[in-house]
Amino acid sequence: MRPRPPEHVVILQHGLEGHPEDLGRLAQVIECSIPEATVMLPAVNAINSQDGLYAGGRRLADYVREFVSPGCRLSFVGHSLGGLYCRIAVAMLFECGYFRQVVPTAFITLATPHVGILDHSILWRYAAIWQKGPTGA
Repeated sequence: MRPRPPEHVVILQHGLEGHPEDLGRLAQVIECSIPEATVMLPAVNAINSQDGLYAGGRRLADYVREFVSPGCRLSFVGHSLGGLYCRIAVAMLFECGYFRQVVPTAFITLATPHVGILDHSILWRYAAIWQKGPTGA
C-alpha cells in the first residue's frame, strides 16, 4: 500500500544569509496547530542567497516541483528575502501550470520588502555591524 500524500504542505523560506532552522520554531507551531500539515524547510537557498531573486525563486520552484505531491494543498510562508523568493517561485509555478496539480491555499510573507528599500544607506550600517560587531571592534 502506497503512503498517502500529505493533505497540506507548508513551505517555509528563510531570508538573506539565513538557514532553514531559522524558522524551526515557526515550523513547530504550525505542525502543532495544523495536524494535517507537513512543514518543509527547504535548504536550496541556504548558501546561495546573494545570487539574485530569480535564481533563488527558481531553486525554490524546482524544490516544490520535486518534493510536493500532486493533489495536496500548498502554502508558502517567507521571511524577508524568503518572501520575495516565494513570490517569484509562485509566479514560476503558475506559469508552468503547476497549480492545476495542487490547491494554492495561503501566501504569507513576514518583513518582506515587496516595494524595495527606501534608504539604502541602512544596508551599509547593518553590513558594518555584521562585519565588525555592534561596537565596531
